[in-house]
Amino acid sequence: MRKLLVFVIILWPLIAWAELPHTPKTGSAERNAVCDAMRMYVKAYRAPRPILFKVDQMKVLGRYCYFEGYAVFADGSSVPEEYLPDVVYNTFLKREDSGWKVILDLTRTDVPSEQEVIDIRRKFPMEIPRQIVPQFWQGLLRL
Repeated sequence: MRKLLVFVIILWPLIAWAELPHTPKTGSAERNAVCDAMRMYVKAYRAPRPILFKVDQMKVLGRYCYFEGYAVFADGSSVPEEYLPDVVYNTFLKREDSGWKVILDLTRTDVPSEQEVIDIRRKFPMEIPRQIVPQFWQGLLRL
């Protein structure tokens, strides 16, 4: 019992101060930087009007981010498929010295096949913190 108490006393500060995933607030510099990176990644600059993202989920932990959302025009109207596909983007980004960059794109229109899951599992960057990986992908990829 005494060893357990000593163990808890020593580890508690590390556990209490461990960084937890967070969702950047709407309008924050961090959220805008992630969305800017996504706009560059999907080449939103080809659209005739500014593109925004309706964010369904954004989790940041350290230098990593999970992004789930879809593109709309600033007025909320849909972006025609001639400019961007009508999909919900599912991506992982990494903050580098030059800013956020997409390092893995899991965007798709359907549930991946068994072979796709094997391929994704093989190329999944092990550096991505599991705390930001959605339950769906954790289960599918057995992370």
